[in-house]
Amino acid sequence: MVPDRGHVLARARGLTERGLRRLARRTAILPVLTYSAIMVGFAFGGQVLLEVVFTWPGMGRLMVNSVTQRDYPVAQAAFFLMAAAVVVLNLVVDMLYGWLDPRIRQE
Repeated sequence: MVPDRGHVLARARGLTERGLRRLARRTAILPVLTYSAIMVGFAFGGQVLLEVVFTWPGMGRLMVNSVTQRDYPVAQAAFFLMAAAVVVLNLVVDMLYGWLDPRIRQE
């Protein structure tokens, strides 16, 4: 296996194997964070289906019942809470990007 340029430069700087792994972990976690934030949105959609099929009480069932009974304020509140959770989680992931990867900074 041929080491890449970053690995060779890090070795030349005197980084140990543990330091190299730490450096690689910080870079490799970025796609995992992005995928996790996206999956939260899908989880909310799956939650609605799961609660309706198995008649479990919860936010998804409340949304479906409020829409079918034309209780629009409750439906809007439920949609707003779920959307706010997704937006806040995406904001947290964007903030973590700047902390994990020094190349990504906010101006």
